[in-house]
Amino acid sequence: MENHILISREVIGRKQADDLLFTIVDAEQQSLELVLRWAEQSSFPLSLEDCASEVSAFARSEAISVIAPSSLLAALFSIEGLRAGLGWTGDALIEYFTQASPPKEPRALSADEAGKLSDVLKRFFRLEEKFEYTRKAQSIYDGLLPTFRTCRSLVDVRPIFNSDASAIKGHIVAATLTVETFTLDSGNEEDELHSFQIDATDIDRLVAELTRLKSKISSISNTALPLGSLLNPKKSLVCQ
Repeated sequence: MENHILISREVIGRKQADDLLFTIVDAEQQSLELVLRWAEQSSFPLSLEDCASEVSAFARSEAISVIAPSSLLAALFSIEGLRAGLGWTGDALIEYFTQASPPKEPRALSADEAGKLSDVLKRFFRLEEKFEYTRKAQSIYDGLLPTFRTCRSLVDVRPIFNSDASAIKGHIVAATLTVETFTLDSGNEEDELHSFQIDATDIDRLVAELTRLKSKISSISNTALPLGSLLNPKKSLVCQ
């Protein structure tokens, strides 16, 4: 399935967190303001690429430019994931980042940078309700059943021996389809492999059913739904 974990609950290391913080601190102010305005006005589709595309479209509608929206969005969503993973309030995380003793690398925040970071994160953390229903949408997208990851197939010819295995009396063509799935258990992915034998008739039945399923997805995604209500990653709805 198309990757759809936009906001996780991941606890990351301080150096990685610092990289995210300085992505925000070093961002051009106009781009940062536009990303925040988009976040305040829009629902979040479950794809960073789709979010960045919407930010770019929003910038065009405002007749202004935006620089590296994907990087800014990734930084903001990752910091929210860190906050949720730690179970901290937004204010506590901001205080930690702006007042705690800075590491030796990459650099210490200046007073102006700390102020800018604090203002941005306070504004972003006000979107708590959106974060929660985005996580709920992610959970629904995962569903209660195992989620498809990939599949592969194998065909071989198996000999049929006589009673004392001294001669081959015939052959059987055997085909195997293996489907790899994963389930989320307390945020951790657990992979499973499901292998089964299949023949040409089975393949025809599978193709027919999958074709019907593609048609159903296409029909629903093309239905006039309320603006912003369809949160699936766009690639997950495009049938080739």
